[in-house]
Amino acid sequence: MKKLKAIPLPDAALSIAKVQGPDVVAGFRFSIDSSFRMEWSECENGILIVVESGLLSTRTDNECVVYSSGMLIYVPPGVIFRSEVLTEKVEGYYINIPGDRSVLAPNKIHVLKPSSLILRIAGEITRWGPIMSHNKTAAQKRLVLTFLDELETLQSVRHLIVPMPTSSALCIVVARILNDPADKNGLDYWADVAGMSRRSFTDYFLKETGLSFSIWRQRAKVYEGIKLLLLGKSVTEVAAELNYPTTSAFSESFRFQVGISPKQFILREKDQMLQQESAQFKTQKKS
Repeated sequence: MKKLKAIPLPDAALSIAKVQGPDVVAGFRFSIDSSFRMEWSECENGILIVVESGLLSTRTDNECVVYSSGMLIYVPPGVIFRSEVLTEKVEGYYINIPGDRSVLAPNKIHVLKPSSLILRIAGEITRWGPIMSHNKTAAQKRLVLTFLDELETLQSVRHLIVPMPTSSALCIVVARILNDPADKNGLDYWADVAGMSRRSFTDYFLKETGLSFSIWRQRAKVYEGIKLLLLGKSVTEVAAELNYPTTSAFSESFRFQVGISPKQFILREKDQMLQQESAQFKTQKKS
């Protein structure tokens, strides 16, 4: 598979992976809009993404994850994934970390609870740009080492993750549901699609995803509901489109999965984007 960077910026072509020692970390800012399309890709290096405004969705072969503003996402080297912009625009920055310096568990994407220290250091590293080994000061090298140490201490959090099964029979089922989350077919129908008895289907689904089939479908619907809400559709319209019996039923399911109501979620995302736009305006005005 062709190896691509997560965010296609010109500066990202720099071969950071060949730099040795504590100088291997480099940061890049990004601003991508809804026209952004990413094919299935594999990172050569680890990438820590800091979302400042907007919403990103990332899918691997075993889960779908939605990232909101203010969150940290770490993609280890070798993970095959693709991302989708769910809002009009997503802005932030990412830190490139060569594979031999990656400090978090491999083979899965990590959603991390940020600390104020890691955000300050990440922002400072991004301001440096792609400085090579012979140009970094002793203070910069120490800061990079502190950054790597702090990164290792961050806790992973689970946030609107739609886990994917491993067996081909169940993969067929979840792929069809993700393509049409409003589907009304029941458990017996999907067990038949998988070529299993009702009991075997429920047992294997729970074993492979960690969720019951019912909870998994709720999460898949909320995952789709976020996309529709961010396209400007009302809560009532989204509930109807996803075949919820009532608007309140959708709101209850959304709150159960996300922790806040759909309206609170949209207001939060809009507020984050306005704050980011205001900060950028002030920066541009000063310059």
